[in-house]
Amino acid sequence: MSSLNRTDYTASTLASGLEMLLRRLGLCRYIGDELLRIEVPIEAQDCLQWLASLPSGERYYFSCRDQSLSVAGIGTALELKATSPSAIPDVFAKAERLVDKSNAFLLGGCSFSGRSGAYQWQGFPGARFVLPLIEIRQQDGAYMLAFNVFASSFAQWQEQQLAIHSICRQHVFLEVPEPPVVKIKSRRNSVDAELWQQQVQEVLQKVEEGSLQKVVLAREVSLELSSSPDPMLILAALETANPDCFSFAMEMDGKCFFGCSPERLLKRQASTLHTEALAGTVRRGKNHVEDLALERVLRKDGKLIHEHKLVAKAIKESLTPFATLIEDSEPVKILKLNRVQHRCQPLTVKVSGDSATGDLYRCLHPTPAICGYPSARALSLINDIEQICRGWYSGSVGIIGHGYCELSVAIRSALLAGNKLWLYSGVGIVSGSHAQEEWQELESKLESMLQAIGSKVSAIDYNVH
Repeated sequence: MSSLNRTDYTASTLASGLEMLLRRLGLCRYIGDELLRIEVPIEAQDCLQWLASLPSGERYYFSCRDQSLSVAGIGTALELKATSPSAIPDVFAKAERLVDKSNAFLLGGCSFSGRSGAYQWQGFPGARFVLPLIEIRQQDGAYMLAFNVFASSFAQWQEQQLAIHSICRQHVFLEVPEPPVVKIKSRRNSVDAELWQQQVQEVLQKVEEGSLQKVVLAREVSLELSSSPDPMLILAALETANPDCFSFAMEMDGKCFFGCSPERLLKRQASTLHTEALAGTVRRGKNHVEDLALERVLRKDGKLIHEHKLVAKAIKESLTPFATLIEDSEPVKILKLNRVQHRCQPLTVKVSGDSATGDLYRCLHPTPAICGYPSARALSLINDIEQICRGWYSGSVGIIGHGYCELSVAIRSALLAGNKLWLYSGVGIVSGSHAQEEWQELESKLESMLQAIGSKVSAIDYNVH
């Protein structure tokens, strides 16, 4: 499959860039089952503010943790989906073939289970990656505006051109509306303190018996709001509060999954794979002295060190069949976020050139950081005692490009559907865990999201339960 790329190299305003691309699109002809991409450099843009100015429904966003690459898009030129775990590697393979020798990226992700969602997650398949119709990309400080068209018939070619014209004509020049006054009307926890105590004790019993070493239990908090806020504005606040995180938003079926994750699942460039062991958590201190004291706990506490080593061990074991070299010489570092701090060890892996990205994904996911160890037994217990549908929470979200794939672990995230908002967080239970301490860790992880919501809505009552 080939692609056609046409580029101008003089930076334009967003408005003039759109006009230029529309003229160029009018000169293009249907080229069959191929990717047409036309792009033009533009002045710096606030990608999330741009998305917030557009109608909801098909907006997509992903930004790398080091801010070297951000992609924002609207509309769908092409989508690739899977409804079962076994079909996910084929989605990766098709995506890589599609963008081969082009400058395009597909945005998307996978659910925790690899299967299509239920309950509030209905409409979210096991995996979905999309090629946006209109895209703004920031890469190493340079901004590019692009149109993508992929049509298997002349009728579809016409439909996508009309969709691009419609978006440009009706929506692109709208200003970001003032956020509505939104209040939290109710809050419900998926588990109360008593049930949480029972769940933790059940896990600890399995750990003491020796059948498990770690299980990650997740919790869901559902909020009913007085009206629906724009998830792009909440995400912008999250980005500001958590600058060292991946950020993402994926809209589909009238809902939006969004969040800011500190954790990389994988970054692949040719035969080099970057991943990391991220586990062990304490809260941030109220001042510099307390923060350093908590960091010392994170570095020296036996339980936290054990939890982190389990994750690192499992990742190395899973990658061994694909690796020619695993470099783990970098020391453990402390990743400090807005409300919590984590132990983190980067891992660089040399993989054989014929290793498929989809196979690497399947061997890494789910990591012990979001499932447990051994993973199959941990997953079985999670399915037995966790009383929520995780959906895409603790799955993965990212981008696929030519010779490049970056996926974050989809934690510190939320699902918005109308005026309903579901927040998610999880903790690892290992030998020495205490239910009350783990509950407080869950609360600390939720605080960042609640704070971001609070910056975009009014009159939040944090005591609503």
